[in-house]
Amino acid sequence: MKKKILIGLGAVLLFLGLSYAFVPEVLDGKIVNQGDISHYMGMSHELETWSAEHPDDPARWTGSMFSGMPTAAITIRNGGDATKPLYDFLLLGRRPATYLFVALLGGFLLMLSLGVDWLLAIGGAIAIGFCSYNFQIIQAGHNTKMQAIAFMPWVLAGLLWTYRVALNTLSAWWARTALAAALFGLALSFEIKANHVQITYYLALMIAVYAVVMLIWVLWKHREKSKAFFIASGMLLLTGGLGIASNANQLLPLYDYTPVSMRGGSELTTSSETATTQPGGTLQLDYATQWSYGWNELPNLLIAGFNGGGNGARTGLSDPKGKAALKEEMTEEYVAQAMDAGYPLSDAQRLIRQQYGAAIDRNAGIMAEQMMYWGPQPFTAGPMYVGCITVFLFVLGVCLYDGKEKWWLLAVAVLAALLSVGYYSDGSHDFSIQRLAFSLLPMYGKFRTVSMILVLMQVALPMLGFLALDRVLKDGAMDQKRLLKGIGFSFGAVAAALVLAMIWTRSYVGASDASYLGDQAIRAMAADRKALLTSDALTALALIVATAALLFWAVLSPAGRPGWLSRNRRQLAGGGVALLVLLHMFAMGHRYLNEDHFITPRDFQKVYTERAVDREIHQQDPLRSARVLDLTDDPFNSARASYHHRCIGGYSPAKLQRYQDLIQYYLGREVDVARYYAGKYEWKDLLQGMPILAALNGRFIIDPDGELQLNPYAFGPAWFVSATVKAASPDEEIEALGETDLWTTAVIGPDFEAPASLPGDEADWVELQSYSPNEMRYRYDAASERLLVFSEIYHPDWTATVDGQPLTLLRADWLLRAAVVPAGEHTVVLRFTPAAYATGRSVSLASSLALLLMLLLAAGGCWWSGRKQDTAA
Repeated sequence: MKKKILIGLGAVLLFLGLSYAFVPEVLDGKIVNQGDISHYMGMSHELETWSAEHPDDPARWTGSMFSGMPTAAITIRNGGDATKPLYDFLLLGRRPATYLFVALLGGFLLMLSLGVDWLLAIGGAIAIGFCSYNFQIIQAGHNTKMQAIAFMPWVLAGLLWTYRVALNTLSAWWARTALAAALFGLALSFEIKANHVQITYYLALMIAVYAVVMLIWVLWKHREKSKAFFIASGMLLLTGGLGIASNANQLLPLYDYTPVSMRGGSELTTSSETATTQPGGTLQLDYATQWSYGWNELPNLLIAGFNGGGNGARTGLSDPKGKAALKEEMTEEYVAQAMDAGYPLSDAQRLIRQQYGAAIDRNAGIMAEQMMYWGPQPFTAGPMYVGCITVFLFVLGVCLYDGKEKWWLLAVAVLAALLSVGYYSDGSHDFSIQRLAFSLLPMYGKFRTVSMILVLMQVALPMLGFLALDRVLKDGAMDQKRLLKGIGFSFGAVAAALVLAMIWTRSYVGASDASYLGDQAIRAMAADRKALLTSDALTALALIVATAALLFWAVLSPAGRPGWLSRNRRQLAGGGVALLVLLHMFAMGHRYLNEDHFITPRDFQKVYTERAVDREIHQQDPLRSARVLDLTDDPFNSARASYHHRCIGGYSPAKLQRYQDLIQYYLGREVDVARYYAGKYEWKDLLQGMPILAALNGRFIIDPDGELQLNPYAFGPAWFVSATVKAASPDEEIEALGETDLWTTAVIGPDFEAPASLPGDEADWVELQSYSPNEMRYRYDAASERLLVFSEIYHPDWTATVDGQPLTLLRADWLLRAAVVPAGEHTVVLRFTPAAYATGRSVSLASSLALLLMLLLAAGGCWWSGRKQDTAA
């Protein structure tokens, strides 16, 4: 037992050292320059600031994104989960090193649950934790995805250990099985806490395949173990349910939000040409498969540079021809411009070389890296490279390993490969497999970027590979002749694939090359891509030669030969393979995450430095009563302005569906007109034909030059209308927006009722008195009962009171709030109080406490049983 504890502590220290050695920049206080985290800072600034200042009233709504949306789609602050401190403890430290540590430790536990020797378990953990895809998503800023991937091995380890204990334990059966099942539930709780539903969904598919294989195995070959199997399965269902329910504090608010979000689908029966969802919330097939693998990209699993590696990844080429050609093309273009300005050729060349030479060299290098990928996807940070040694060991496992694990893991690998594909080799979409999955797999159609399912490969391939390696290196585990034949066949198959990749005639030209490159640069980039593929293939070939040589040496060396080297040959071979995996994956990881991607926190914040135009808006509107449209960037794909203002746009793949419909039918068109005709017309004339922008109170326009323009037609925070138009369907409702004077008349959908006419007095007025994310307060005076429309986004969890008495909120003009208010001078308060938060907190507290109690009782039972055995002995 002491030896096992020391090995475990040593592994923990090793994984900590490797994690920080990979990203030593974090020890100097630097952070990864992550694009998605930059967006997150913008979209979450209002809610984070408010919540920090008002901990008793954290923001559940934010006005800074898309005119207003629930914060459940951004981040959820909700207590109640007693397992959260354990989750936070595991993620202590400097990120992303802590993510790598969690992935490595989980991989180690997973290998041990398979019965793999501890030294090989370390190698398997490295193969899982240092998979190239992990570094790509860290660089991009997909932190929740990385956390979910890091906890996948933990969940699988708990699952496998539970069945291993249940089906093989004789003493303290109940306590040990319950302890393993409780750890599974705890790991599943951590997995869900990472808050990346798509990764968790793919993990669930993997577990489902395992459950089917286990059921068949028990009923077919081991009926005597069926009782233990079903009891253990019941325990797993119980603890898994508690693990899921412990996250009710975040799951219920998300569940409450989903029906009205883009994941809930549009209510319209006639979608616009740019619609991304089908009725019911299933994504359009072409949208869901926009980022998917082609059949000719699957070799990326074995050769990282098979399709150029990725956009912006280090190529590793010592003398890239593409950069030289691009530099020459750029220089010629600059020289031509100088000659057009009147300089002679020699003077123009000297001038460009002196003034722009360094910039041309730098930009040519950046562009060469950005153009390296030439596969069918629009662009990609890099391939799903799991490692050539891992692929070789996986093939070895398919050849030699006979256990049920082979069929389970092989089935997972095949399923992941099939569901990752959405393109033919010519770049056209292949919908046949995806359409079948959309129809058969529940919820599958809710997710895009189907190639993401290849994350299962980075777990499944090392699992079978190192399980097979463990059996190969155990004395007497397999017949020597069979071992030699399996090693030889595996080596021959993988080596043949590598050689074929190098000699296979291909164009190495991407579909978009002609849009950015001249003929010379295209030819040079093609040469670079071929050189990268050849270099990576030769490296892979050398590594599997070394791996195969170690295995042959371990198997062929006579067991009885004297000497330390001979006696420990199998351990040395296993350590050698683990070391090769470490050195190779460590180096490959730096192709996608390296010192170039780290900056100081101060530099990271610079993108949100307050501009003069931001200060001007704050001075003119200290109450934040109006909205801002920032045209210096794509307003619907940037959160920069959201950091400072309540915005018309923002950045979110899960915005409210009705707002997305409004963008596709009206608002997007108005914004496009404003951007295109900016400077060509007077802004007053240009904004006159934009009623949706006016109804959303888009008073401040930051034009493409960064100058402030005022919209004199903005309706203000709220206004009275004299009449309503009743629509019979959502289709009629959205069509009526373009046919109605929204300043005087409100469009009411089929699910609400309002008087047809409520005329008032010209002296009636309304004003916004205060604004906060969760609450807005208005004062008005009306001579008679009126319909008051607020330039705020409707959500069913918004409530209203007038002078403290309940007031019924309606939805008007497709997505705005409205209410019939009484005559006189009154105060109206709008409050966002979703019940899902309180319910989720209560469920989460009860479930997490039950899970922890079960864990403590099971651990106590194991201790008591061991103590009784020691006493009896």
